[in-house]
Amino acid sequence: MLSDKQFRNQVQNLFRVITALTQDLVTFSAVAVTGAVSAASAAISGNATVGGTLGVTGITTLGPSVIGGLTFTKSSHDYAAAAVAWTLSAAEQATTILSATNASGAANIIATATDGKVFIVRNASGQAITIKPAAQAGVAVANNTTVMVMGNGTDFVIFT
Repeated sequence: MLSDKQFRNQVQNLFRVITALTQDLVTFSAVAVTGAVSAASAAISGNATVGGTLGVTGITTLGPSVIGGLTFTKSSHDYAAAAVAWTLSAAEQATTILSATNASGAANIIATATDGKVFIVRNASGQAITIKPAAQAGVAVANNTTVMVMGNGTDFVIFT
């Protein structure tokens, strides 16, 4: 069992990888390697599976892909130069990455704060965005930032 500090470190590392995924820059492809691998730089296209520990130092850029069997799905919302709340549909609620753009003022993402449900929120709206259940305070996401939030059954909390 992980200590609180170890768990927090694991979540922070996962957040760094997931944050890189939201940048839509590179796609990985199938490669099979046995044993240790060291590279000053690598270019990979297609699918990549890591069976074990993936240790990365330096700057790493990942695109939409599958890492260790996890697939991250993305929903996007263009506020269309308005600030009307984005209420997630059932399909959007099932995604992991939420991306907001083009708001005219502070706006909300209305989502169910299911206990343990994680969202990565990418705010490129030009305004502050708050992810929250309808009757709760939620978590504010500043413009041009990406945060990871988790539902606690009542509201959302931010991973720090």
